[in-house]
Amino acid sequence: MRKFAAELKKLSQHCQFPQEWLPDALITQFIVGIRNEDLSLKLIQEQFSEFPKTVEFAVTFELSKQLRRIRFQMLVLLLALKM
Repeated sequence: MRKFAAELKKLSQHCQFPQEWLPDALITQFIVGIRNEDLSLKLIQEQFSEFPKTVEFAVTFELSKQLRRIRFQMLVLLLALKM
């Protein structure tokens, strides 16, 4: 996620956008480029105005999703061991 954001920011240096449009353009491209539809929708709902905050939210969202998946797998393993 951070790598994608860094690449977008790097590519934006070659755009001819007025400077005041850049944060919104980065956020829009970031949201459009995310493959996780739930995350994209959540970012749209949050309406971030700063690119770094948008990226950090996305990273946190993805990490919490991974953590839930790991906890579920651990629970399944614990239940299997009790059988």
